[in-house]
Amino acid sequence: MRPRYGYLAGILGLVTLLLTGCPANPDGTPQDDDVGDDDDDDSGDDDDITPGSTLVSLTVAEPAGVARTAAPIRTGVPFPRGLLAADEPIGLYDGDDHGLPLQNRPLSVWDDGSVRWLLVDTQLDLEAGQEQALYLARTEQTADIGDPLVITEDSEFITVDTGPLRLEIPLQYGGVIHRAWIDDELLIDAPADAADRGSWVRLGGAEYLGARLTPGSSPVAGDPIALYQQYVDDHGLEGGFNLFEPWPLSVTVEEEGPLHGVVRISGAHLDGSGNSFCTFVVRLHAYRGSGTVRLDHTVVFTGDEDDRIEGYGLRLPFSGGSTVVEGTAMAEGSVAHLQYGSHEITGAGEQSGQALGTVGRDNGTVHLGLALRDMAESFPKALVATADGLEAQLYPLAASPWDLSRYSDSIDTSNGETGDADNRGAQGLSKTETLLLLFGTGGLDEGALEDAAAALDGGDLLLLADPQWASDAAVMGLGPFAFDGSGGSEVHYRIDRVLHVMADFMRYNQREQFGWYGIEDYGDIRGRFDGGDASFTWWELGRYGWSGNSGEPSNQLWTQFLRAPSQQVYLDAEALARHTLDVQTVHFGNAASLGAADWGGHNREFAVGSLHRHGRQAWSGYAGLPEYSHLSGVETYYYLTGDGRAREVMFEGAQFMMRYGVDNPEYTATVNGLDLLSRAAAVFHDEPAHATRFEDRAALLVDHLASGSPNAVVAELDGADVGSSFSFFVRGAPGLLYHHERTGDASVAGLILDAADILVAGGDPWGLATDGEAGSVMYYLNTLTYAALVADAQGLDSQPYRDLARNVVEWNCHAADSPGTGAISQASWDAIPADWRDWAWTWDEDPLDAGAPGILWIDRQLTFRNDFMQDYHSYRAFVHLAVGAAALEPGDGQPR
Repeated sequence: MRPRYGYLAGILGLVTLLLTGCPANPDGTPQDDDVGDDDDDDSGDDDDITPGSTLVSLTVAEPAGVARTAAPIRTGVPFPRGLLAADEPIGLYDGDDHGLPLQNRPLSVWDDGSVRWLLVDTQLDLEAGQEQALYLARTEQTADIGDPLVITEDSEFITVDTGPLRLEIPLQYGGVIHRAWIDDELLIDAPADAADRGSWVRLGGAEYLGARLTPGSSPVAGDPIALYQQYVDDHGLEGGFNLFEPWPLSVTVEEEGPLHGVVRISGAHLDGSGNSFCTFVVRLHAYRGSGTVRLDHTVVFTGDEDDRIEGYGLRLPFSGGSTVVEGTAMAEGSVAHLQYGSHEITGAGEQSGQALGTVGRDNGTVHLGLALRDMAESFPKALVATADGLEAQLYPLAASPWDLSRYSDSIDTSNGETGDADNRGAQGLSKTETLLLLFGTGGLDEGALEDAAAALDGGDLLLLADPQWASDAAVMGLGPFAFDGSGGSEVHYRIDRVLHVMADFMRYNQREQFGWYGIEDYGDIRGRFDGGDASFTWWELGRYGWSGNSGEPSNQLWTQFLRAPSQQVYLDAEALARHTLDVQTVHFGNAASLGAADWGGHNREFAVGSLHRHGRQAWSGYAGLPEYSHLSGVETYYYLTGDGRAREVMFEGAQFMMRYGVDNPEYTATVNGLDLLSRAAAVFHDEPAHATRFEDRAALLVDHLASGSPNAVVAELDGADVGSSFSFFVRGAPGLLYHHERTGDASVAGLILDAADILVAGGDPWGLATDGEAGSVMYYLNTLTYAALVADAQGLDSQPYRDLARNVVEWNCHAADSPGTGAISQASWDAIPADWRDWAWTWDEDPLDAGAPGILWIDRQLTFRNDFMQDYHSYRAFVHLAVGAAALEPGDGQPR
């Protein structure tokens, strides 16, 4: 089903009990500041619609120091249950009540049909570094958008017309762009042969081209991708394993609106004999009035242990007279990052530092520029100008062939690897890169190209609500998580500092100390270090050397981002989420369909949609187990950006969970099954066939958990302690909280209370508030705080849950010595720098040096002070301490 943008109409009732701190008018709508009460429309724009009651205030900040004109802005905005109907007309306005162009559609809805996450597209002029206040408001009708983007389709092409730019997307072959005109000047003409455009990959000296794939292409006998698809068809369940079949050409309008349209092109690369190797997905984003196109390019590795990719990328035909590569004029040449810290430019040799990632050319009449995001961070990469065109080599031919073999056929048990060699290969990993194509008339504007590259690297422009709004909207499966860290109480101040240090530590750990960059590594973080003093040692191998997505670091950071917005935290969370959806998730496997007797680097088909864990390489851990299928951070990334690749991966994960233990719900009920299926049902609300299947399976898991005497939750926790309850609170409880917050399921509410009752039975049976070590584990804390919300809603006594949660938070604010941990002075908190770059990578004990504070001791003291848990699991502090602190009243929680 093609998501088309609708415009919101009608009013639903009151905000639910979970929405707090939002004043309401008598009719249930939020109070505003009399915006739009004037009878006169003084917007100065005949097309503006007078705003009514304000829905939510938003802020957009320009993060890259680059002025923007009609910049496309695209962000998901959360809404509480019952506030906004899915077809209600709304408008977007600036501080002077001037209407802005608006395109929107729901990304997720509540059980009553109201909007849960709303994807908002607009265009706005911004000065470098400017912050702009905006707001969404109800309106009487939808404002027309002048000169809208237009997408048409016939038997041969999808044509995208932005106004200045017209693109033909071919339906009859996988070449991405057939022809392109800018201001009616032809810039890209129809191809002479398939080799001049589109996605390509080179193996063994042969080029496999996406442009060779046509609707009439037939796989050769024994083609591995076709065999995989046949296996899925023969052994799969309704919906298959992937959202789109991997082999055939698929060209479709994925989104269509007056401001922003997305065309998706996918299929297999073919050589001259029709053999396939690796699949590709290209998403082409076009914008009203713009000559700039964004391309998101994904390649999926379908090879085996012995395949060495010599290069892959995307090329565009364009010959001309004047070419500039990374600011250097030349007829032909390249800029290449073969390592993070330096780059090479043809004719200029090796250069220190990071390249912007630009190449451009003009022919005297028109020009084409290309910018590549994160060129250094995701090295090796190259941008190349040949005599015939421009190309992004997303794995460059100048680098040594990409070796995706496992380091060993053995299992490194001494470094935490477990299991056997099945499902440990790189087969099925993907990589997604983002490019900008700048089409224009006249000579190439090098400054504009460089600004576009800097803006691309600076990250998305985001329309952000106040943290309290995001917290009160109750869309994260956590309950409220925002609190005032500036001074409501000393506990709140200290917990805010704890979370700030941890966010800095993740960035410093990944990017500064260990140079955690590269095509496989970027977005991962080092897992663990041992030792309680300056003689600490890092684990570098096995399950402790790589975090992967263990501990859900991306969704932990998304929570931190929503409660304390920061572009740096956004970029870190985005990198982690994209690493999870690309490298950690298995997207393809063909061991069984090939009849492979030996492993040989193939993954099994059954593992598709699951995640790798605990290997010595980013992708080399064992896949195919539900307990490692954490995709909550990918879901949040999808809601904040509308990213189509994230949606595909959510489908793959849910389908894996659907087929795991089909007749045995106990296999997945408390190990991420309910969590992933409920999240996928929310994502696919607009495709009822998928949503219904996911909802039905989630309901079956809930029935299993609630049945029996005692029920499955009580049975699992009976006689448990902090250590033995790990699996439930990390993998089972999050699904219960998320599903209840989304659906209000009464049986799930009872299960949440059952789990919390065990934690508070007879006081504090696990010693969470008296043992600093136990209290520092924290993975039960969101269950306690959420149980208090459930108890309040049911008129039950919530105080035992709140009291225990408050005491755990107090231990973790480090105001005083406690068993297992020591106090941290106010001087150390005051020495914490505002910017992560101002830390020193040293063991600097209390009080920290205000001039160059060392991050290791204080971070170890906060959450890594014991070896009870692997350090990457401690990243849950972002969620658990935030929800615990949010549950405290400003006057509560004074330190002991």
